[in-house]
Amino acid sequence: MKLAIDTDGDGRVDTEVNGVKGAVTLRGKNAEGKPFSYPIRLQNDGHKWTWSVNGVLSTSFKNREILVFDQNQNGRYDDYGQDAMIVGGGESACFLSRVINVGGDLFQFEITSDGRSAKISPFVGETGELDLVKQYSSNGKLVAAVVKSGDTSFNVAASTEPLKVPAGSYALAAGYTARGTESVWIKTGKMQPLEVKAGERSSRAWGAPVSAEFEYSISGDTITVPPDVKFFGSAGEEYHTFKPNAKSPKIIVVDKSTRKELTSGRFGGC
Repeated sequence: MKLAIDTDGDGRVDTEVNGVKGAVTLRGKNAEGKPFSYPIRLQNDGHKWTWSVNGVLSTSFKNREILVFDQNQNGRYDDYGQDAMIVGGGESACFLSRVINVGGDLFQFEITSDGRSAKISPFVGETGELDLVKQYSSNGKLVAAVVKSGDTSFNVAASTEPLKVPAGSYALAAGYTARGTESVWIKTGKMQPLEVKAGERSSRAWGAPVSAEFEYSISGDTITVPPDVKFFGSAGEEYHTFKPNAKSPKIIVVDKSTRKELTSGRFGGC
């Protein structure tokens, strides 16, 4: 299959994408007449074409690289709490944040909608420390632990030490743990926000052990368990999208009074 594209908006097709994937750069002028370029990547699943942003804006501050992504793909780079950024390297992004931590110090971060300029100034306000890395229990590496408080966000997994943050209430937005070829994503689940008070350190034990929760129904001698199992960590965070697929938990049915095992089973195809 072939996709023909007008990349500069002049009404004429000027490039084609063949096969199942490709990349192009869109060019044009914004409302103020300033030129812009916007790289995208394309993919064909056999039924339709889909696209995603393929570029990043970069700058540096105090010898630290700052990358900004148009994560919601609306052409703007100033959607705080929706777009994404990486400060000082690392394997994972946090949400675009009005406050960033550079070398242990906090700074106010402002970026224009077209991403052509940014302003960084010292943060003024109460601060505390957030420690989620040392309190995390797992056999894998905590690659990402993105917390969010309004328009402020940090990937606390980017530092092995407690992270200086503005005082406030922080909720776990997303996380990612990996070991070799194995990985799992983390979302809020039932985990409650952490309150960071001025001048204090906030931490919480989370991760292992992980428990499984599921619904079931009884009809006569038959027990039915739908294959909708949810996995929660010790602080209530939810684990999902296991790679490779998670081994099905063994469900054991016991007699309530004697504790004798009556039957057991696993889901097929897990």
